[in-house]
Amino acid sequence: MKTSFPLLTDDAALKHIGERVRQLRLRKDITQSQLAKNSGVGKSTIERFEKGSSIQLTSLIRVLRSLGKLEDLLELIPDQVASPMELLMKEEPAKYRASRAKKQKNNEPWKWGDE
Repeated sequence: MKTSFPLLTDDAALKHIGERVRQLRLRKDITQSQLAKNSGVGKSTIERFEKGSSIQLTSLIRVLRSLGKLEDLLELIPDQVASPMELLMKEEPAKYRASRAKKQKNNEPWKWGDE
């Protein structure tokens, strides 16, 4: 049965994430000590994280980088691009008529070309 993530408490979400990291570490056949060393964090940090305790964001980034999953974290909040409506609103308004004729540079009055 799939877990409904929006309904998870903070503690439940931490335990779920920690368990997923543990499963990934084991699938890659890496010990907690090796992961800690590769990540630059303490082994106790890895132990706490896998049990569902909170760790610092920088530690999470280091652990995910070590496991080759940092890009997945970065994809959680994708780059914000303007919507088509926002782009449309930024465009200059369309012209509905021509602008007034520019004044002649010399001070002579305007004449028809056939005079």
